[in-house]
Amino acid sequence: MTYFLEHIAKHLYKEFGNTLNRHCLVFPNRRAGLFFLKYLASEIKNPVWTPATITINELFRSMSALKPAENEILLIELYKVYRKARNSTESFDEFYFWGDM
Repeated sequence: MTYFLEHIAKHLYKEFGNTLNRHCLVFPNRRAGLFFLKYLASEIKNPVWTPATITINELFRSMSALKPAENEILLIELYKVYRKARNSTESFDEFYFWGDM
């Protein structure tokens, strides 16, 4: 059985050979990129530069001027919305644990 990323690595190496370093591959997460590089390494016989691999989140961050909010700020905003939607008198200390989940 050939894994999907293994199949992609074989195909790209056959298609582009030693010029893969001119490409940037976008993966859903870092783990997929690492497995792709592992399968690519098993195909390559000579030393070559590997292609750049980034996650989809890194791609969007690089294309946007916006910065991701800190976790604490997001929790406070979520707490405000929760209190308003539920008419809750729960304190932030009580909310913090499960709000973080």
